[in-house]
Amino acid sequence: MIRMTKFLALTLALCLHGSAVLRAQADDDQLVADVQMFTVLTAINMAGYDVGLGSPSDHPLRRVVREDLKDFQGSSLYRLKNLYEQFKLDDPAENLDQYVAFALLCGDAPTFELHARLPTDLPPEVRRIRTLSPILSEFYREAEIEKLWARYQGAYDNEIARYQEPLIQMLLETGSYLRFSPTSREMQTFKIHFSLMGAPNQVTSRSYGGVVRVVLQASKKLRMDEIRQSFLMHLLDRLSIRNAEEVAKKETLARLALFAPALSEAYKENFQLLLSKSLANAVEVRLTDVPGVEKQARVDQHLKEGFILTPYFFEKLPAFEAQAEPFPSYYKELVRELNVKHEVERLQGVEFVQAAPKTTSSPPIVPKVSKLDKLLNQAEGLFRLEQLEEARVKFEEALSEAGGKNGQAEYGLGRVAAFDGEPDLAREHFLRSIDSAEDTYLRAMSHIYIARIEDIVGNRDQALEHYQSALDVGDPSPQVKGLAEGGLKEPFGGGDDGEDEEDEEVEPPNDSR
Repeated sequence: MIRMTKFLALTLALCLHGSAVLRAQADDDQLVADVQMFTVLTAINMAGYDVGLGSPSDHPLRRVVREDLKDFQGSSLYRLKNLYEQFKLDDPAENLDQYVAFALLCGDAPTFELHARLPTDLPPEVRRIRTLSPILSEFYREAEIEKLWARYQGAYDNEIARYQEPLIQMLLETGSYLRFSPTSREMQTFKIHFSLMGAPNQVTSRSYGGVVRVVLQASKKLRMDEIRQSFLMHLLDRLSIRNAEEVAKKETLARLALFAPALSEAYKENFQLLLSKSLANAVEVRLTDVPGVEKQARVDQHLKEGFILTPYFFEKLPAFEAQAEPFPSYYKELVRELNVKHEVERLQGVEFVQAAPKTTSSPPIVPKVSKLDKLLNQAEGLFRLEQLEEARVKFEEALSEAGGKNGQAEYGLGRVAAFDGEPDLAREHFLRSIDSAEDTYLRAMSHIYIARIEDIVGNRDQALEHYQSALDVGDPSPQVKGLAEGGLKEPFGGGDDGEDEEDEEVEPPNDSR
C-alpha cells in the first residue's frame, strides 16, 4: 500500500465515510446474486454445458443442482438442447460469456424478456440467442427453479460475504488514490455478480449503459486482481472519452503498439483503450505493496506486452500524488504532457514478448458497434424524429453496406414508405425483410405491417394470413402477440388502435395521406 502524508487526511476521511457508504451499497445492489443468472446457467448445464465440471475449483453447488435435476424431462429440455447446440461456440469462454451477457440484460423471472425492439438494441452475442427467453420461462416453471433458488441462495450469500470486506477495501484504496468520492456515479455504477454454475476461475466484464458488471464464477482464491483491473478501466476509460480531443493528439503512438505480438487486437485498434489500460497498469503498480525494484520490473513487463504508455504514466503519477487535484481534473494535464518524441525514443530498444501470461479475465467489454449497426441506429433515430427523407437515405446506406441484403434496413425502409403514404413500396420492403431477416421480431412485425396495409385496402383474407404468419414466426415479444391476435379479431382501423400501449411503432397511414 502506498504511504504518503499528502494522502493521509483524505484517505482517512474517505475511509470513515466511504466504508459505510460502500458497505451499504454492497448490502443493496453492488454485490449481486440473482435468479436470472442462476436460471440461465442452470439451463445450459441441463442442455449440455459441462466445461470445468468436477474440477478442484468447481463449486459443489453446481453438481448438487445437476443432481437435483437429473431426472428432469420437461418439454423445455428438448428446446434448450436444440438452442444450445445451434449456438454453441468453439471457444469455451466465449460460449459461456454469451449466456452470461444474456443473464445480465434479460428481465426478471418468470419471463426473462429482453427489453429490445430491434436487433441493434442488443449486443451481437445476445442478439443471436434472443429466442432463449420463452424457453427459459418454460424451463423456470417446469423445473421449479424458484424453489431451487430459495433452497440454495445461501451458497451465494456465503460467496458474497467472502468478497465483501476485501472488495470494500480495494474500492476505497483505489478510489482514494484517484480521489473519487464513494458516492460518485463512477463508484456506484460498478457491480459484481456471482455465479456458481459456470466453469470455475472465469471472470467476465461487460459494460452496458455506463454500468460495468463483473461476473465471477466459482474460484478457490479471491479474484481481486481481476476486479481491480476492471474497476480501474471503468474509472479511467471514461476519462479518455471525455478528453478524446487531447488523447487523439497522441494517437501516432498507436503505430508502435502494432509490433507487439502479445497485445490483443482490441488495444491495437483502439488507442483510447490502449492508453486507459496502460494508465490502469501504472496505477495498479503504484498501489501494490512491493519493493521498488519489483514495481519497475512489473512496469517493464507491461511495456514488453505492448502497453507502451505504462512507463510514462508510472513516472508521472508521483507528481499527481504530490498535488491536491482529483484525478479527473488532473487527467488532461497528464495526457497533454505526454511527449510523443520521447516515448518513440523510449520504445526503440524494447523487445516485445511473443505471448502475455494467461489470464482468466478480460477488460470491461463495451459491445462493439459495426459501421452497419451505426448506420442502422442513425436511421432509426431519424425515423423516430420523423425526418423521413434523412432516415430513408441512412437505411439505404445501411442496405448498401450490407451488400444489398439486410432485414432491419428493409424493415426500416418499409416503415418509412408506410409513413410516407406509399403502401405498395412499403409492402415490397416488408416482404424483403421477411425473406432476409434472421431476427424473429423483424419478420413478425413485417407480417403485421403488411397485414395492416391489407386491412386498410380491404383485403381482409390476405391480412388474416399475415397476422397468423406473425404468430407462427415464434417471436417471444408480447407486443407481437398482442398486435397479431388483435388483428385476427378485428381489422386494423376498426377499433381504438391509438390506445394500444404496446404498439410504439409508427402505424401505416391510409392511402389518402
